[in-house]
Amino acid sequence: MRRTARWPLALAASGVLVLGLLALAAWRLLQQEQALERERLRERLENAAVLVISASQRALAQASSDERSSLSLEWNELGVRRSAGVPLLWLPALQHQAESEPRIYSAGEQLEFAGRQTERAMATYRELLGSPDRAVRAGALLRIARCQRTLRRTADALATYQQLSALQGVAVAGAPAELVGRRERMVLLDRDFPATAASERDKLRALLESGTIPIDRATFEFFAQAIPIAEEIMNWARAAEVAWKKADDGPVGPALITVKSQGSEKRFVSDWSRNGLRGSARILSFDALLPRMERTLDNASLLWQLQDDGHVLGGHGVLANPTLTKRPAETGLPWTIAVAVPTSTSSRQDLLIAAAFVLGLVLLATCYLAYRFVRRELDVAQMQSEFVAAVSHEFRSPITALIHLTDLLESGDPPSERRGLYYKALARETRRLRDMVENLLDFGRLEAGHYRYKPELLEASGFVRSIVDEFETQPSAAGHEIRFHGEQEGIAFTADPEAIRRAIWNLLDNAAKYSPSGTRIALDVSSKDGWVAMSVQDNGCGIAPEDRKKIFQKFVRGSSTGSEQPKGTGIGLAMTQAIVKAHHGRIVLESQPGAGSRFTILLPAERRRQ
Repeated sequence: MRRTARWPLALAASGVLVLGLLALAAWRLLQQEQALERERLRERLENAAVLVISASQRALAQASSDERSSLSLEWNELGVRRSAGVPLLWLPALQHQAESEPRIYSAGEQLEFAGRQTERAMATYRELLGSPDRAVRAGALLRIARCQRTLRRTADALATYQQLSALQGVAVAGAPAELVGRRERMVLLDRDFPATAASERDKLRALLESGTIPIDRATFEFFAQAIPIAEEIMNWARAAEVAWKKADDGPVGPALITVKSQGSEKRFVSDWSRNGLRGSARILSFDALLPRMERTLDNASLLWQLQDDGHVLGGHGVLANPTLTKRPAETGLPWTIAVAVPTSTSSRQDLLIAAAFVLGLVLLATCYLAYRFVRRELDVAQMQSEFVAAVSHEFRSPITALIHLTDLLESGDPPSERRGLYYKALARETRRLRDMVENLLDFGRLEAGHYRYKPELLEASGFVRSIVDEFETQPSAAGHEIRFHGEQEGIAFTADPEAIRRAIWNLLDNAAKYSPSGTRIALDVSSKDGWVAMSVQDNGCGIAPEDRKKIFQKFVRGSSTGSEQPKGTGIGLAMTQAIVKAHHGRIVLESQPGAGSRFTILLPAERRRQ
């Protein structure tokens, strides 16, 4: 009876054990499904970001070719000038026009002021009207009109100022003659003929708003007193002034400009380019860009925003779902892009739970073996999935860039002066894709033992210095200070230069990936006890003690303290260790969580040159 009574308990215990194992397997499957779902969501967000970036660049290219919503400037050592687009009321930098020498008029001014002989002074000034120098004639007309006003000959003074306003490209009294003549006519008419002054004021306003006269801001504000100028036109001049200051104070390139306008803010986009002391700029209205982007991104399933320092500039929808942010350093655009996609609900998780329950009822006797088999397959599948996902993600960025740049060039939208930049970008992304493929192929040869090393005698400091110089030009090094220190020249070792270069490059690349922007990465070369030591020190998140042994295994990637996992395939350190071992060396890892890591490659020293 006791033995019979034990059977239900044993059966129940077996059932509980089987169900527990299947529940564990189901939990692992759910984790895998959730990881895949996160990867799919990440891919959708990346694709959405590419669409918004492409739309932004297309809108910028289209706006650049529309002279109604853009302004083109050229500058050199002499100043800035408008070359096309909307009128520019004043110039941010101006070469002042030379005026005639004051001594030319000294005889007439002696009669006018000291002798009080206005008529004779006026006759002296009139003799200067025959001068071939237009600046001299302009100065003479201004003084003749002054004499006529002294003699209260208003009609004659108005006619003289009219002649003065007809002299173009000449400065008088520190301002263009056209403006001086128009303003003085307006002042006289306001005083003596107020009924006709409005017409002259309109002419002066039209002359100022045309932007055809090169003046600075102070001159414009003086002549624009009591004259209503359209605020929209003034905003372009303010934007050009801000853009010029940005280009003069720091690096040139795309920038977002904000100007104050009657209590509100107006935004513009500027893009400066330099060639020595010469350069050009294109300023675009941000308000004209948004409608172009909205027409391109007319898709209800895509939520996007353009942001600047946390402020929303425009977009479509509310980003309540998981978002992806692309900053200007990644896109080359003057604003931050945030995108979101609607999340889709799936019943796959419920199906997995139901299938596990049914299998638990049917296969109680074989659940343990099934669990072992499922767990082994899941481990293999997870490793393959992570590697394929990592490699796919690495390949997607250059491929996406190549497709996008090709589409831009085929569409014919970009201006001719930017096509050279696009071709350079195509070449850069092609080389990047080639390097990734060669890296994977070399790792396969190392794994199979088919890599053929070509050892050479290398001088350590110069060799490593060349690697650092090349790495500093890469985008991955941006935002980091790379410091190199060589103990002394003459430290030499025998190795395959390409293989060792790849090993050190992998360490530098990892240091850049796992270190916050703005931190220092140090590379030291020294000799110690017959070894050449090449160490890379970063200030990143460090490596936990439990991860230090497996960090050199293939497909294992370190964890980051940031919100996003750094890009990579997980083969860099494994390849580095294989290369170092093939050269009879070793790698020493020193790391503390939160205090950075130090990887040191030790290779046998060959000799020391005196």
